[in-house]
Amino acid sequence: MAGLNTFPLNLFFIPYYGLAIISFFGHISAVHSKKMKSKLLGIAPIHQSYGILMMGIILTGVLLFGLTNGFNGVEIPKEYEIMIGK
Repeated sequence: MAGLNTFPLNLFFIPYYGLAIISFFGHISAVHSKKMKSKLLGIAPIHQSYGILMMGIILTGVLLFGLTNGFNGVEIPKEYEIMIGK
């Protein structure tokens, strides 16, 4: 969490964690679209896959929003500054 809330480090960690979550849902979505053959609740498998991917994108935004205190950052206690190189 310290990396998400410290300036030079967050330029690496926000895309890193964001792309990790989105790629996880992207892979689940791709497998679902290939393996699923029938409609579920009247929705075609390809559209279900888009829904899965959109859920991943939304979840990524919600998680990053929460972990960074609404994109304002969280103040790191002095005791932990050694972990981020200060």
